[in-house]
Amino acid sequence: MPEELSAVLETDYEAIEGFKKLTDGKKRSLMYHILQIKNTQTRVDKALLLCDKLTRGFTDIHELVKSTR
Repeated sequence: MPEELSAVLETDYEAIEGFKKLTDGKKRSLMYHILQIKNTQTRVDKALLLCDKLTRGFTDIHELVKSTR
């Protein structure tokens, strides 16, 4: 798991719960999308957006990564 995503998830209990509910394939896909970003600050920003969507209950992979591209 990318360090940035892990750090952001640790600060948001609801996002962790949303992440745990995803299938293993969706989790891998989200991690892959974050890892494709080269700039560390951009990774953090995208991880924050992703966690916000997880908190709001999004589970569709396309909706979750829409803002992370």
